[in-house]
Amino acid sequence: MKSIRDLFQALKAAPLLFVVPLVSGGIMSGIYFCFVIIGFIIAAIAGFSARVSYSETYQPHVEIGIGAIFIIGFLYVVVVTTMSAFFSGGLFTVSRNALVEGKIKISQLFSGGAKYFWKMVVFDGILTFFGAVILALYYTFNFIQNDVFRVVVMILLYIILICLSLAFGLSKMGIIVHDLTIGESIKSAFRLQPRGYLHIFVVFLVNIVALLIILLFMSIPFILFTLLGFLILAAYGYFLSVTVCVWLVAVYRNYAKV
Repeated sequence: MKSIRDLFQALKAAPLLFVVPLVSGGIMSGIYFCFVIIGFIIAAIAGFSARVSYSETYQPHVEIGIGAIFIIGFLYVVVVTTMSAFFSGGLFTVSRNALVEGKIKISQLFSGGAKYFWKMVVFDGILTFFGAVILALYYTFNFIQNDVFRVVVMILLYIILICLSLAFGLSKMGIIVHDLTIGESIKSAFRLQPRGYLHIFVVFLVNIVALLIILLFMSIPFILFTLLGFLILAAYGYFLSVTVCVWLVAVYRNYAKV
């Protein structure tokens, strides 16, 4: 498969690709821990104040603390969503440069993120809307008494969500690879050559099978297998974080009808 060959050639030509997800992941992890620490501090202050001024009928400090935690949680969602859109543009820019030029710079993660930020926000916003609709349908159909019908519907909803995620992921390629408009890039994601969709299906199937094998290995009731399986799973996750964006760009470049 040409896209897989292009992927490994890019990894060989631009080894900094192995560093890029560590940078973006490290920043996202730092943001997460900052919000967790702030939340713990607020909860601790509220709990301590409630003990000092204990009242069975009214505890304003607790209410203020709960309100502050909700605000912090909302701000966390906003910040994470914003940074995800930012790094989405940056990661795809780095991936394109690795495939086209055979070299990258870490700074391209940030310059690409800034350049395509608002368009990535639009894509992520549309996908979030569809995800919310699918989630609402999920909980709606969850009340159906027929177990077989409910399971079939749930599987279909998951498949639709995966297909939408993949479609919008490919749509981003049109903007970054060919500088298309948002509308044109969405159309281009649905106009891949048939071999492109077959390639995507095969790669997804192989990865699902690999993940199931690792999980089955971890389920063996022996601590050594569990630890070894965890290490393999961590390495597998890191490999995917390095390669997924590059692979998607390679698929789009090879099979898109633009």
